[in-house]
Amino acid sequence: MEKYSDYESIEVPDSYTGPHLSFPLLPDHATALVEAFRLKQQLHARYVLNLLYEARKHLAQLPNINRLSTCYSEEITVCGDLHGQLDDLIFIFYKNGLPSPERAYVFNGDFVDRGKDSIEILMVLFAFMLVYPKEFHLNRGNHEDHLMNLRYKPKHAWVHGKKILRTLQDVFCWLPLATLIDEKVLILHGGVSDRTDLELLAKLDRHKIVSTLRYKIRKENDRQAEEKRKAHQTSSAQTPTPWFLPQSLSPPSLPFHLGSDKAHKASLSSSVPFCAPLEHTKLAWLGRCSVDLELERCQQRANFPGIGEKEEPLPQTSEAHAVPGELPEPTLQEWRQVVDILWSDPMMQEGCKANTVRGGGCYFGPDVTEQLLRKYNLQFLIRSHECKPEGYEFCHNRKVGEPTAAVLVCVSQKRPKSSS
Repeated sequence: MEKYSDYESIEVPDSYTGPHLSFPLLPDHATALVEAFRLKQQLHARYVLNLLYEARKHLAQLPNINRLSTCYSEEITVCGDLHGQLDDLIFIFYKNGLPSPERAYVFNGDFVDRGKDSIEILMVLFAFMLVYPKEFHLNRGNHEDHLMNLRYKPKHAWVHGKKILRTLQDVFCWLPLATLIDEKVLILHGGVSDRTDLELLAKLDRHKIVSTLRYKIRKENDRQAEEKRKAHQTSSAQTPTPWFLPQSLSPPSLPFHLGSDKAHKASLSSSVPFCAPLEHTKLAWLGRCSVDLELERCQQRANFPGIGEKEEPLPQTSEAHAVPGELPEPTLQEWRQVVDILWSDPMMQEGCKANTVRGGGCYFGPDVTEQLLRKYNLQFLIRSHECKPEGYEFCHNRKVGEPTAAVLVCVSQKRPKSSS
């Protein structure tokens, strides 16, 4: 983490006119960020990395399930998906007030992706979290995911963009998974399933869950065919595909090898240029980088296993490519627990079944909700993950509340209420 967020080596030029940050942050710093981003200013990469570094240190000290009390803040405002829409965040602050010791917030995941202001939103949220650590809280959403966020690029020079993405990978892993208010109201991004275990979620190492995206393990006959095909290829003909090349152009799928005359001719008519073989030293470096390994995996078709589907454990990183101090892969049970709470959706029917629309998590019925609430002596479940036409919605006998981005669900000592 330290080498990826080496912000001290980055100089801020005198020509820079954006906001400046110094740590520890003060309320004025966070407020200035909101105003600067509203005026379309950008935060320098040095400050971005510095803020991410401080956010990571704070998040790593938090439990998997944050426990809050309305004894200190009479109302706690819960906000749904932002998805990179800075205007939605500004509207929330305009309507409900900026975070303060008297105005507590829980942002329930999916801060990034889709919208054009993902980095700006993260900077504002992390800044307020550092200024008001007891009043401002964040839950992880299914889009706070390393592989999903390879699709959007930081608005900074590319020399720092890759470093920012690598740092974000680590920060996302440390986001809490859920929030519990007064031991009665559970807030999580997606939902629950008939196998949701809050005790297991509270003690698993969330930092191991780099991504909830999984590609299915090949069937035995496909694996044997793959091994047979590789056995007939000579080692000299094997050229690993760089992560930045689409897998559709990887060597196994081509009738020729990269660097050959046929490859050169094909590259003239291809919209994606072929690259010369990389030096062995560069390939070894790529192999040692966990981020680049994930980038290579991302090119493969990502799918989720259905509920009850037989599945093998996640593939382990080989010793040759292992990163010193890298955490082991999560167990299948741990991974499923996190997938369920980040990806699931409620349904009106009883029971629990695979979420075939999203490809991950489940559809859970009112009986599943009731079972979980009764098991843990809870009264109410708040989730987001979906856009509701009216801005918010209640289901499962009004025991599940679903706010969207610009709708505020205020949780008080009396009863959860909604204001639009």
